[in-house]
Amino acid sequence: MPALPPSAAEDPVSAGWPEQLLLACALSVLIAAVLRAEPLQSANDRSRWCTVWSLVERGTWQIDEIDQVRRFSTIDKVRHRTSDQEPWHFYSSKPPLLSTMVAGLYWVQRQTIGLGLFAHTAVVTRLLLLPINLLPMGLALLSLRRTLVLLRASPTSRLFVLATAGFGSMANPWLTTLNNHTPAVVCAVFFLSALIRILTAESAMMPARPRDFALMGFFSALCSCFELPAALLGAIAFILAARRNLRLTLRWFLPAAALPLTAFFVTNWICTGGLKPFYAYYGTDKYIYVHEGIPSYWSQPRGLDASRETLPVYLFHCTLGHHGILSLSPVLLLTLTGWLSLLRRPGASSDASSDASLTAPELRPEVLRPVLWLGVILTAATLGFYLSRTQNYNYGGNSAALRWMLWLSPFWWLALLPSIERIRLRRRFLSAALLLLVASSISAGWSQNRPWRPPWLFEVLQQAGWIDYSAPAQQRQQR
Repeated sequence: MPALPPSAAEDPVSAGWPEQLLLACALSVLIAAVLRAEPLQSANDRSRWCTVWSLVERGTWQIDEIDQVRRFSTIDKVRHRTSDQEPWHFYSSKPPLLSTMVAGLYWVQRQTIGLGLFAHTAVVTRLLLLPINLLPMGLALLSLRRTLVLLRASPTSRLFVLATAGFGSMANPWLTTLNNHTPAVVCAVFFLSALIRILTAESAMMPARPRDFALMGFFSALCSCFELPAALLGAIAFILAARRNLRLTLRWFLPAAALPLTAFFVTNWICTGGLKPFYAYYGTDKYIYVHEGIPSYWSQPRGLDASRETLPVYLFHCTLGHHGILSLSPVLLLTLTGWLSLLRRPGASSDASSDASLTAPELRPEVLRPVLWLGVILTAATLGFYLSRTQNYNYGGNSAALRWMLWLSPFWWLALLPSIERIRLRRRFLSAALLLLVASSISAGWSQNRPWRPPWLFEVLQQAGWIDYSAPAQQRQQR
């Protein structure tokens, strides 16, 4: 009997009310968090909002005027001029593509409702965050749900993964602020959905749909526009697509990928006069300067930004310490065990997985294994990239998590599947997994409306006197 096409592969449970109810509850919590979020929470998001205001209200990328207002002022800026004959101006240090997109929405809101970002800051920022963050994330969660069905995940596994994404992810606090991390998470979800549809069609010996190649190219490229290390994702995505169908890759993947990349470089060229983003000039005179007798913040960074920890200490706090991926989201311990399943010989099964197969379809190993390997490679490469940037050992600044790793969350969520499928009929082990999920949800919930403040574990360790980033870096090195 021929395999069913992807559109017909869903079982009746895929439309069940538990998953719908769970997603509805998760989105309700997130919407409520956005509607009560404080505006201009950090220098990081203020930097982007300054660009949004300047583009719409003044028609310029320069943020000199709005940066002089205390509540909009930001340290995430550069001093730049295109020639020696021109005066210096301040610009946001963030790549301009995201701010340009938000400025377009703000312009529409300004022309219709009439509320201004300066006079009605809280209302305008919250209204804009709904289509910027919440709507895409809601669509991403729905796409994730369909992908889990396509992978033949059991109802228990689907609920567990969706609960992790909806409640237990440290990416969720950033939905309450303007940032590049949650858009990257959304792009990663849509990329994975398209990739898994292509792999599923291949395993069923059916032709893949051209639009999936286009979606795969578009979202892998857009993700790299939001997160620099995701450029590796774009390169690997091209290789994966070309190996499946070179013709569709050339006709659909590459043109779709060219759209966000072109937008990224064109907006950057208009803003900076070149192709190189401002953040690539870190450590140069664009960041380190004296303006009207006042040195820039980055001339003498303080707190976490002045951290000069050794590599072992920094690696520990990135994984198990105060900003640890696993310490703040212990449910991801099951991601590690899911990755360990890659070491098992294809076709081998444990007793637990055999028991699970009695009541639920088996996961598609030929589809899931490449996705798991991709998650391993990207996680190791991204962590290694930031570990090599010793001048930036600041854990992403005053933030609730290791934020530059958050875009990998969808890869971590899917890696939960092998673990949950093996233990879902073992009550003791499943209870332990649920405790890990609850702990992760509490951690994420604690930071829900404070993404630009240190996580709870940081504060606990600081109050106990085990860490102290208030002293100058030289004094900390001597301790």
